[in-house]
Amino acid sequence: MLRFELPDPVLASGIKAGLDRVEDVLHTVVDSDVEFVRSTALHLVDAGGKRIRPLFTLLAAQFGDPKRGRT
Repeated sequence: MLRFELPDPVLASGIKAGLDRVEDVLHTVVDSDVEFVRSTALHLVDAGGKRIRPLFTLLAAQFGDPKRGRT
């Protein structure tokens, strides 16, 4: 799990909620009926390194005006 502190509590709350969703998706997509596959996949997911790009995406999504259409 990534540990970081943001000075803006609203931003921090939004980023944390997004990373919680990422965590849920990661664990959902590696689920398997085969125990060996499930345990191996969960080991890889829990090893980390799969949350940096989602974090950058969530942070980048905070820039700009979401109500503005594409140009």
